[in-house]
Amino acid sequence: IDSNMRTLFSLSKSLQELGLVVIEADSRQSGLDKLTENIDVDCILVDIETIKLDGDKSLGEIKLTTKKIPTIALSKTPNSDSKKICTELGATNEISKPVNLNKLIYLLKGLFVNDDY
Repeated sequence: IDSNMRTLFSLSKSLQELGLVVIEADSRQSGLDKLTENIDVDCILVDIETIKLDGDKSLGEIKLTTKKIPTIALSKTPNSDSKKICTELGATNEISKPVNLNKLIYLLKGLFVNDDY
């Protein structure tokens, strides 16, 4: 979930090239709707700092709706405050933007190796 179309496109394309199925959403409401329609979601990436999305509230709503789905928060300014906010709202991990694909893959592998989310 990200309102920045360039980020959404590049992340989607990169993840699809790795063989992952990607469901895109460019707003909070679109993301919630798509999560309701697609109950087989394994992980959620959400931009917490997009003003249009009201990211921190979005993350809270998403975690209320989908408590067991791991969520990775995308943040432009990763610091102890943003990490604390993400953790309090239920994010499994946080990664800074621009997204380092190798780091994202590492985080995703860590989520699914344990398979206890």
